[in-house]
Amino acid sequence: MSSNIEIRRTCAWCKQEFIAHKTTTTCCSHRCANLLYKQKKREASIKANNQVVEKVIKEKPIAKIRDKPILTITEAATYIGVTRPTLYGYLKRGELKATRLGYKFLLKKEDIDNFSFIDFESFEQKRLFCDMLHMEAANSMRISGSQILGLL
Repeated sequence: MSSNIEIRRTCAWCKQEFIAHKTTTTCCSHRCANLLYKQKKREASIKANNQVVEKVIKEKPIAKIRDKPILTITEAATYIGVTRPTLYGYLKRGELKATRLGYKFLLKKEDIDNFSFIDFESFEQKRLFCDMLHMEAANSMRISGSQILGLL
């Protein structure tokens, strides 16, 4: 049902002038209305994500974790700078030790601090490894595991 009124409007999306038959119409076509709707949803999603990030930044989770002697999996992953599945892999391979308390794993902070991702026997091995990583980044090539193990 359309009305007899004709209102000159400017489309909120494409900025073209059109004649609206309702007072609530903001776009000239269904396509423009869909595009405007998607843009508003996208902006709302970005705003919500930014609020979450700002909240995490204000909370400073690392500062809280530094003082704790015992950490959960999530806290330990944040402290080391890896994901939770990576940390579970370290536990499964026996590279890190954890105590299970009910359904939670608890890790001692001193064990995490003593944890070394790669053991280098000498400074020269560490320097060669760093040189290989720089070469990999510069030449966009991959370093194999056997090349790394050859250094150790």
